[in-house]
Amino acid sequence: MKRSFWITLAVSVTVCAAALLMQSMKNRSLAEKLASQNAVTGTPDIRSQGVAPTTVSSDERIERARSGIEKLIEDPPAGSMVDVLRMVEGLSLDELIAVTRDLPSSYIRRFLVILAAEQDALRVSRDEKLMGDFYMPEIGRMIAKQDPVRALESLPKPKPVEYSASCMRCHAEGATKSGGCIRSIPIGDGWGIATTLFIEDAEAGLRALLQMDKFDNSKLRKMNEPLPKLALAGSIRLNDDQLSAITAAMNDPEYASIRTDMINLALTDAIHEEGVAAMAQRMKTLPLTEEELDRYMDSVIQDGSGGSSGNQLDILFTEPAETIQWVADTRSETDQRKMIPDMVLNWAKRDANAAFGWISKQAPSPLRDATIARLVTKGPNLEQGSAESWAGQIQDQALRESTLQELLKAGR
Repeated sequence: MKRSFWITLAVSVTVCAAALLMQSMKNRSLAEKLASQNAVTGTPDIRSQGVAPTTVSSDERIERARSGIEKLIEDPPAGSMVDVLRMVEGLSLDELIAVTRDLPSSYIRRFLVILAAEQDALRVSRDEKLMGDFYMPEIGRMIAKQDPVRALESLPKPKPVEYSASCMRCHAEGATKSGGCIRSIPIGDGWGIATTLFIEDAEAGLRALLQMDKFDNSKLRKMNEPLPKLALAGSIRLNDDQLSAITAAMNDPEYASIRTDMINLALTDAIHEEGVAAMAQRMKTLPLTEEELDRYMDSVIQDGSGGSSGNQLDILFTEPAETIQWVADTRSETDQRKMIPDMVLNWAKRDANAAFGWISKQAPSPLRDATIARLVTKGPNLEQGSAESWAGQIQDQALRESTLQELLKAGR
């Protein structure tokens, strides 16, 4: 038993030693192959890039990296991004920026700009030569995460500036004679900074969003609509601090210009996360006017077909019963009689069984009568006798008789 154990152990050791020897030979072969390839292609070796000898000056490191990357841009091999990383490894931020500034526009240059921004995004965004023609909203988000205070200070200050077509992608302290503008941070980056700040620090974010709203008086304001877009996309989930900040800001006249945006964000976030019932509950905690309630209701209740624009919600399509209940809980009886029969009619056009099933659960009332009358006369055709049966359930005698007469004339 013991001898078999030692034999097994000896075999295992021999196998491990052989494996280590083969791996060592393979590593040495790869190193030699890499050195040979660098000699042929002129690609700087990582040892001269990432861990440069102290005798190599900064200018030499910059020139080596730049020349190697330029060759990759001209004739990019497979895995070139790995080679790029090797060439800039160990460079300081100043050196990395110096390498990148003079490179031709390419995906490699864009990659290096992002790499530099990971160290100091605000400095990178302000370097017009470095940024070139690139527009990278992600840099704005980096600024907000790296230094929220500096990010807020970096936003353009409100000023009544009219933008020409050539200025649409930038913000301006003032227009130049050539029709361009003096850029420090693009408008898109400003909105990106503000929305990221809101996610990180709600109060600072709302101040930033207000500042951008006051500054951006061009057509871009309508194009961006950052708060509604965030909510419609369901891209963030509001926490208690953010909701508290929104409620406080809604009570502050200074934030009046973005009040509608804040309402849309708070309520639509609830719809995305938990549904219409949760939105209705959250609405009770916000200081809304009757006009604001009407405006929001109009914006999220469509025709129930689900075919509306992707920039609009259609809660009658996604949650018809809950949407009708919300209207019933928040509107006057007169408004309910105007709205609910049409809402149930639109629901029935898509799912008659569900719509009539909902009606069957409602207690007798003038609203139920009006809804039945609307569905049997204007809705989808029912089986013979079914429409008359439903019309017979109408409590109001005059409405019941007129409905039956209309069915008779229409042959329904």
